[in-house]
Amino acid sequence: MAAIHADRALCAGYANCVMTAETYFELDDDGHVEVRRDEVPEEDRELVTEAVQACPVAALRIEG
Repeated sequence: MAAIHADRALCAGYANCVMTAETYFELDDDGHVEVRRDEVPEEDRELVTEAVQACPVAALRIEG
């Protein structure tokens, strides 16, 4: 199973990830990404990959 990693220090709060995969991402009160579910089943891999690639500051990555 793949895992999501977020670098909150890089996050600029664009929320592209949230708009793409709100089941996996949200923004906290300061506007930084929070990973709601860090493990990604294979059936959601493509969706989460799209969300990771949508981040303009490369604050997200998926491994596994």
